[in-house]
Amino acid sequence: MTRYVAANAGDGAAHAELARIMVQAGDDIGAKASYLKACELSLSAQDRGQCEDIYAEALRGFPDFVLSREQQLDLAYGLERNLKYELALKAYENFARNFPQHPEAPFALLRAANLHWKTFANPGLAKRRYQELVQRYPQDAWVDFAREQLRVLV
Repeated sequence: MTRYVAANAGDGAAHAELARIMVQAGDDIGAKASYLKACELSLSAQDRGQCEDIYAEALRGFPDFVLSREQQLDLAYGLERNLKYELALKAYENFARNFPQHPEAPFALLRAANLHWKTFANPGLAKRRYQELVQRYPQDAWVDFAREQLRVLV
């Protein structure tokens, strides 16, 4: 398989297949790297659907799986637009957890909180995400909105 991937280095599906083989072989580091490459190539080829599928597969084995900062955030937005709310929620939360210093981390928490509340009817988790936003990013522009949402939740 590695020869096939080397011969088809730009093929996201080939990298995804290699990741599956690596999972079976117990090579988690190699599998994550191959899933990452597969997602990157899929996005570069403008094949968001394939990237979303590969991302979902990677998350099943590696709940902390994350792309690069910009790609992770772009993927999260796209998943939400495509009504793949469960995956979008995981993508937003993984983004905020892995890139807490990114300027969009508070907005990712806000989107996650809104999904917990409005889509999944889980006000408890929504409250935690709003509180996290307020506590971690007290100067952010979204803090007032998060505080208002907390007030409504109580």
